[in-house]
Amino acid sequence: MNNPFELLAAKLDKIENLLTWIAERPEQEETEQERLLDKKQAAKVLGVSVSTIDNMRRDGFLTPYRFGKAVRFKLSDLYELTEKRKAS
Repeated sequence: MNNPFELLAAKLDKIENLLTWIAERPEQEETEQERLLDKKQAAKVLGVSVSTIDNMRRDGFLTPYRFGKAVRFKLSDLYELTEKRKAS
């Protein structure tokens, strides 16, 4: 397999098989409450600015979920915070 085209074809076959496997596996159901939102989406849900979301995270009012550099927030946590704010 010294031919570069054969190597490329073999790698493309592996990629195709992986994509087929991904497409055919059963979808995991994501409940609406467990949906993860980025800072901008969280700010929109709460009706605040993105910097307020950063402050709320820093002050411990919101629990961040990190995926590498990405920070996400559970929709259920945002709803819970909204209910607490209404009760105050």
